[in-house]
Order: sequence, then structure tokens, then C-alpha cells
Amino acid sequence: MALDGSDDVHSTAVQCPSGGQRREAAGPGHLRHTVVSATLVKAGSHRVVPLEVEEVHKHDGQDKQDCEVNAAQRLMGRVRQEHPRLPLGIWGDDLSCHEPFI
Repeated sequence: MALDGSDDVHSTAVQCPSGGQRREAAGPGHLRHTVVSATLVKAGSHRVVPLEVEEVHKHDGQDKQDCEVNAAQRLMGRVRQEHPRLPLGIWGDDLSCHEPFI
């Protein structure tokens, strides 16, 4: 199962309380809606199967933004619960290498 984050929405004009904010050093703030997606992949095959996504968002009552690592942990727990017998190896990009998932 390959995990990767991507921006779903990126805007300087639209504002949303659940979206993440990114501020450039000398520019306006940007609204970002980011998701972490889980995709089934197999070595030697060109076929991939999208499995599930988890939104990176602020939780109720929290000011601090969520992150891809936390969203990936929620996503992996949900995938394991929904597919308890599916043998999975988990692969992530370089954002995942500094945090243990399991």
C-alpha cells in the first residue's frame, strides 16, 4: 500500500475553517485542503488500485493544523479495520521517513 499526500484545493481567495493555511514569507496566505491517499501497488505490475483517502484537517476545538503523518496513521487504522486479512507492506514518501507508523 503506497501512501502519498496531495493538495485537493489551493486558493488565495477562498477561506475555510477546516483547511490548512500556508503563509509565504512575503506573500498572502494560501488555503490548502490536503488528502493522504492509499493505493494498492504491486512490483512488476502497471496496475494500481486506489483504496482510500483521509483528509488532513483541523479537528474540532484545535487551533493547530493537522499533518500528513497523523492523517496517514488514521488512514492505516481504518484500512486495517476494513481489510483485516489483507497482507500489506506500507510504503511512503520522504515525509514519512522521520516518523514511525507502527
